[in-house]
Amino acid sequence: MTETERRDLVNAARSLFGFDTLLPGQAEVLTCVRRGEHLLAILPTGAGKSLCYQLPAFLDERGLTLVVSPLIALMKDQVDSLPARLRPQALALNSLIGGDGLRRAMHRLSTGQIRLLYVAPERLRQSSFVEALARIGVARLVVDEAHCVSVWGHDFRPDYLHLRQVHHDLGAPPLLAMTATAPPKVRADIERQLLGNAGAMRVLVGDVFRQNLHLRVFRVRDDDERTALLLRLMTSLSGSGIIYAKSRRRCEELATILRQQGVSALPYHAGMENRAEVQDRFMRGETPIVVATVAFGMGIDKADIRFIVHDGLPTSLESYYQEIGRAGRDGAAAHCILLYADHDETRQLRLVRRSPLTLTSLRALYRQVRRSLGEQSSGIVPLAEMAVAIGDETNARVGLSLLEEAGLLRRSYDAPRAVTLHLPHQMRGAEDATFMQFVRCCRLEPGAAVTADFLSLAAAVGLAPALLERWLYAWQEARYLAVHFEDRQPFVELQSAPTQPDARLERLLQERVAAEEQRVADVARYARTRACRHGFLADHLGGMQRRRCGVCDNCGDPFSLASDSVSLKSDAHILVILQTLAEQRWGRRNLVRLLHGALDASERAQQAPTFGALYMRSEHNIDQLLDSLIAEGLIERRTLEHGGVMLALTRRGEQAIQKRRKWSE
Repeated sequence: MTETERRDLVNAARSLFGFDTLLPGQAEVLTCVRRGEHLLAILPTGAGKSLCYQLPAFLDERGLTLVVSPLIALMKDQVDSLPARLRPQALALNSLIGGDGLRRAMHRLSTGQIRLLYVAPERLRQSSFVEALARIGVARLVVDEAHCVSVWGHDFRPDYLHLRQVHHDLGAPPLLAMTATAPPKVRADIERQLLGNAGAMRVLVGDVFRQNLHLRVFRVRDDDERTALLLRLMTSLSGSGIIYAKSRRRCEELATILRQQGVSALPYHAGMENRAEVQDRFMRGETPIVVATVAFGMGIDKADIRFIVHDGLPTSLESYYQEIGRAGRDGAAAHCILLYADHDETRQLRLVRRSPLTLTSLRALYRQVRRSLGEQSSGIVPLAEMAVAIGDETNARVGLSLLEEAGLLRRSYDAPRAVTLHLPHQMRGAEDATFMQFVRCCRLEPGAAVTADFLSLAAAVGLAPALLERWLYAWQEARYLAVHFEDRQPFVELQSAPTQPDARLERLLQERVAAEEQRVADVARYARTRACRHGFLADHLGGMQRRRCGVCDNCGDPFSLASDSVSLKSDAHILVILQTLAEQRWGRRNLVRLLHGALDASERAQQAPTFGALYMRSEHNIDQLLDSLIAEGLIERRTLEHGGVMLALTRRGEQAIQKRRKWSE
């Protein structure tokens, strides 16, 4: 980048957006974009990624900047946040816009009124829409949250896989892929999925380190300790914050407990009807704390979030980095705190290995595809029918992508299941022979509306589905008739059976599970590390290396929290468990029931001296304590000759009892 290029960019940012300076990394990305290069830009959350395509969109004289974004709310916020004089030249097209609204939007696009267009990836499954964009002319294609295209990424979305075809059909314009999180393996996969063999992408990586984010991890032994610590933290943390919990039930539970302690907090999860209201109250500062699942946060751009607390291990380091990146966007200090227990890792691995995506379920999905197609080799496969075979529509989408990668089918542009056609009373298009032939074939009458199965209609008029859709849009644009498409669904074409399809699918599934297990292991290593936490994240994400950050608990974070001096060890309860195992070995289930004092425990358990000693804890809670003691090396699993597994005291556990006795003396 030359000094002239940098100066011109700064002047343009000041003139169009009112920014006096560019943030680190923006000038380098903007230079590559304006040169027309294919680029993968990896910039941290809050680094101003949107300006990297918004500025060229309004600065360049011709062409449309097309931005693919996964969230409707995010697209709307991006348009609303533009300067007032630029806003009329930007448009967000989402699934809520149809009929007259869509026709007006397409007219604004075709007449050059729009310079910046946001769409969801599902919209680009429509062949006629992509063809219309190709006629208008796309100057660049921007893929936001580009990690969603990678099966190795933490938020894989099957509809992103179609973007390579879209890019080709748009004439292969310059491509800008943007994300905050892409480890080296994900970067390579993004390039492969978006470009294939069509070219290479330049990769620009910004520094992931943010000096104002204070990272801290607390280890707890069970959920009781976790909740108690969270309440203590709330006495030290002030301002606006997000607490991420692992389930809807936990969100509701924690929000209730916090309110009972005088802390203003509300839950947020996908099962709530008023979640939009909760988000609005949080954004306005009326509710300072939201206890949420990860459904909350994408598109949240609140500058003064002072803390992010994770109530348990996140699903991956990439998602963790994105989530903590929502804090401190105003540059002021913010706390990012992780509360973890040893059983968190075990629980997440168990969920990974219980995935509904198995060889058996994929076979069932493929059989359902064949049943839906009947005697045809191609056609619509309704997602609702696919979901019955494999669990839900999300798994159906992922499953179809796996079947496609294994070579069993090919998924192309989606097709509508039905179409409604309406001829105006004052009929137009009589001079168009093709249109009039279509009207006669369909027996359309002026002033009447007809609804038909789309594929049956295509077969009746002798046109390929994609070609029929193209003609219908053209006739609607000419005001010959009104068209309403209903219920778009995947359109697939069966492929000749590849050799050893089961082996291919098994390999793909094993790779998916291995990747998910590795993500769990990586985030657990982060929780346990004694090294610099910012350095650990940089090493994983590919940022600039550092040995000491000065703002994490392992590097002498100068910020102190009231809970630092609070002992989290349930010493008395742990000693009870160790003493019980010092007397004799127990099977895990029997030990839990013994300690809890279960009425239906075995007679031998009821005779033990410590029977019911931990009655105040739930059996689930005691089970968590056992996981913690195993992780600490105080107790261990021992396999017996007949194959049973017992819990026994280790040498380290014996020493812990002896130390406790000395303290008592």
